[in-house]
Amino acid sequence: SQGICFLGKVNFDEFIEKHLGTREGALVEDETKEVLGTHRGYWFHTIGQRKGIGLSHGPWYVTSKDIGENIVYISRTYHDESRKRSEFLCSGFNWLQRGVTAMDALGQLQCKVRHGPAIYKCTFEWISEGGEGEAERARVAIEGKDHGFAPGQYAVFYDQGVCLGSAVITGMPAPL
Repeated sequence: SQGICFLGKVNFDEFIEKHLGTREGALVEDETKEVLGTHRGYWFHTIGQRKGIGLSHGPWYVTSKDIGENIVYISRTYHDESRKRSEFLCSGFNWLQRGVTAMDALGQLQCKVRHGPAIYKCTFEWISEGGEGEAERARVAIEGKDHGFAPGQYAVFYDQGVCLGSAVITGMPAPL
């Protein structure tokens, strides 16, 4: 979603352009790596977005972004089963109760990764516990699969219906 509903009736593109400006970049087909067009800046696009890509022979969906190179990758196969994932990596934790993390869940840990009713049973594994100069990182595995995990999105963790806290999705684990 690209909603900025907390700001009231504000046009998203106008708001972003006013605050971040524009910078032309390539629209690249994910499967072929062929440049199909241009965009006004990766910050105008979210993973899974269909609206506003402006190409024919679609529908086209944003599948990923290379922020350093200002490239937006797109595909017509966003909803294919092969794009669904069951794990993501996260960091930037914000636990609501001091000293209580996802590892302390008393019941079945659950997570939610975007608006809507989907909430997943999940497991949580520390990859790094934030030692000297190192950020805390974790791997989360959900029960089932989802195509909508996107770096920068928040994952919110629950234990028996009680919110434990959140983290920022940073990417997907490398395939085994």
